[in-house]
Order: sequence, then structure tokens, then C-alpha cells
Amino acid sequence: MLIHANRDELLRLSKQVALAVPKTTEIIDLRGIHMEADARRSMLTLTATNQEIAIQTSMSAVVEQAGSIVIDAKLLPSLLSRLPEETLDIELGDNGQLTVCSGTARYRLGVSSGEKYPMPELPFPDDTVPVTGLRSLVRQTAFATLESTSAPLMSCIKVALGPDGLKGVSTNRFCVVEARGDKNCRGQSELLIPARSLAVLAAVSSDKDVYEMGLTGKSIVFWNGTLLFSARLMEGKYPNTGALLTNFQGKYSVNLAAEALESAIASVSGWERKGSG
Repeated sequence: MLIHANRDELLRLSKQVALAVPKTTEIIDLRGIHMEADARRSMLTLTATNQEIAIQTSMSAVVEQAGSIVIDAKLLPSLLSRLPEETLDIELGDNGQLTVCSGTARYRLGVSSGEKYPMPELPFPDDTVPVTGLRSLVRQTAFATLESTSAPLMSCIKVALGPDGLKGVSTNRFCVVEARGDKNCRGQSELLIPARSLAVLAAVSSDKDVYEMGLTGKSIVFWNGTLLFSARLMEGKYPNTGALLTNFQGKYSVNLAAEALESAIASVSGWERKGSG
């Protein structure tokens, strides 16, 4: 395995993929990032999974010798950020050690064979719909989910496609949030996606990103041309929040500036924390 690549691009991709590495796992290889060099396509592909989500992304590289390895997910971004030059060389020796060179810097580290890595199935579905604005949709709904092993559906965001576009719904039993998303993303389906999975997708996305979204088996797949993200769907009956919102009758309504309301809440919360101390 011998690769010549751009340091900044590889650093950016390694940080993205590392978000799918589990914090704790008994499977040693899952603690790392799978790196595969393809000489025919001149591509370097990074993959990571915690068996609930998977991230795979690729970049152009000069590949003199193909191969695959698994490298520590914490070590790779840290190492790359310390390299002095814009380009780097990655070479796997016969002794199983990986050498990373850039300018006057040279690092040698132990890695595992990529052949042992439990690669996730990442088929891309043929039937997809384009969607944008995912980051905002997640931010507007994820806060109202509930982290609970006894009520796993409460940890999900219901993503609904209808004739009026996309919307996200969440509830923690105390409040219900319904946020409108991409109005051009139309369909006829309701999906339950864990909020923690969508939070990872939001972390590597901007609202301008256009994803092709589709279903494959028990997972939902997003693809923006360079990054492929897969998340397992939850199954079950979600609370009928639509009926609750329809039947809700408020006694009064108030129009407020969002910034003023946020400032007021922050002031009161700060006073309460200070007073309680």
C-alpha cells in the first residue's frame, strides 16, 4: 500500500468518518477507521460504523499500490493535524507498520489489516428523492426527544414525506415539536430515525447540501456525491402527535421576537442557577 494524498482533505474526511466510531465496543476493529486505496480508480476511501450508523467518504489520491488497513480513529486526525506540508505519503511496510511522511515529519505506527474489518452494507437505492436543509430540521427537533431505554421511540425524530413536503416531528411527552423542512421533498412515507443518528448527519452537513435520500432494507441512506451516510430505522407505533396538535386550543396567542425571547429565557435561567448556588 503506497499513497500520495492531500493532507487537509484527508484530515477533513477522517474527522467526518470518526463520528461513526463507537465510544465503547468489544470489537477491536470497530474502534478504528477503515482506509482502502484503489489504484484503478485513484481513490482513497474511508469507512466507519458503530452498527447503527455508517459513514463512507472518498477522495482522489495517487495510489501506487492498492491495499486496505484499519487505523486508530483518535490517532489519525491528531497525526494529520501535526503534519507540516500540504501533501503526505502513506506506505504500508512488509512488517505491518504504516509510515506517514510529510516534509521533514515521519511517523511509524501499528495498524490492522483491513480485511478483518466488518464492512457495513452500504447499497445505494435506485428510488431516491433529493432533500436539503437537513441540518436545520434536526436542530429544530432533536432537542425535544427523550433519551430512554424504556421508551426508545421517544429518542426518535419522525421524518414524514407528504404532498406539502418534508417535516420532522419529535416529542418527549412534555412538548411536541413539528418543523417544516424541504417543501420540494415530496412523497408518502413516515420514518422513525434515532435523533442521535440524525445529529451525526447534521454535524457533517450544511443546509446547502443536497442529499439523495432513499430506503434500503431497514436503513435510510443519504448520498451527496462525496459522502454516504446510512442509519438504521426504528420500528414501532409513534404517538399520534398530529391529533394532539389539531385538538389543541390555546387561550391566547402572543407574537414575540425570537431573539428577545431567547435573551429573556437565558437571563432567567442564569438568575435561577445563580440563586440556587
